[in-house]
Amino acid sequence: MLDASAALSLLPSAFTSREAFGVGLSQAVLERLVRRGTIMRIQRGVFRQGVGPRDDEAPWAAERRRHLSLARAALLAHPSHALSHETGAVAWERPVLIHRDSPIHLTALHVEPRSRREGRVILHHSDSVVNEAVQVDTLTTLAPARIVADCLRSMRSSRAVAVADAAVRAGATSLSEVESVIASQWRWRGRPRAREALELVDPRRETWLESFSFCELDALGIGLPTPQVDIFDAWGDCVARVDGIWIGDGTVAEADGRGKYGLPGSDGLSATQGTVVDRVLAEKRREDALRSLGLEVVRWDFAEIRQDPERVASRVRAARARGDLRRFTGSLRPPDSREDTT
Repeated sequence: MLDASAALSLLPSAFTSREAFGVGLSQAVLERLVRRGTIMRIQRGVFRQGVGPRDDEAPWAAERRRHLSLARAALLAHPSHALSHETGAVAWERPVLIHRDSPIHLTALHVEPRSRREGRVILHHSDSVVNEAVQVDTLTTLAPARIVADCLRSMRSSRAVAVADAAVRAGATSLSEVESVIASQWRWRGRPRAREALELVDPRRETWLESFSFCELDALGIGLPTPQVDIFDAWGDCVARVDGIWIGDGTVAEADGRGKYGLPGSDGLSATQGTVVDRVLAEKRREDALRSLGLEVVRWDFAEIRQDPERVASRVRAARARGDLRRFTGSLRPPDSREDTT
């Protein structure tokens, strides 16, 4: 009996019958592989291979790879569409929280009267514009500005702003381009929310956790801190660049991802126990130095801000109430004002 594994290794994760015939697989073999569960039929003439985790792959990276495999299969089944919304953001390597049941988003490139859902795939209609398509890693997606605008319209603001921050910071689009797209989406669902969320976008923030955290706190009435500020001591030596600071209150904000300490997790890093201890101690010394300058420091991690943002907000309010910029004995250098970069 034919061993199909060699032929399958020559095919992408999602493929058509024609591509399978090209590497020597017959229709009968394809049917047998479907019955065995080796491949999955997405629709007539479109198949997908199983996408399992790799030994050296972080969970989030495996999930992203699996999501894009499903997206590739969806594009084969719907060639007149492009990846959009969260799926488009994943294709452009923007920070998006996805899970095994996250839907695949596609948008019609030409006029279609209504949206519909086919299993995991959401097919967004296009009744007023002809959408621009671009290629990224052989995948057809909408343009970056349009993807950001649609995320701002459809996603929770704190998550959508993180996508926008990263896109503008990477130079894939600009605030003015995104604003122009939103302005063109007259009477589209979520447009008012997108315009409000756009006011929170700040590409100076450096990580998903910073963007998500600061927007979550802003929604609870905390107000946005100034991001990525350099703190100097009285001798002009740089003590730290902090994630954010409420300058008027002399209070530093620190959003701690696992990668800061070399822990395995969201960033896929690993470290020896000694390395982790060294980094934790270094962070402790850094915080002590900030406090010695008269600053308050409040910190939280991913689990805290995601599961109980109200509790984090209470700690921030308490720290800001204790803080007093008049006690600050050093100096600080805020980053350049909010930029619109391309």
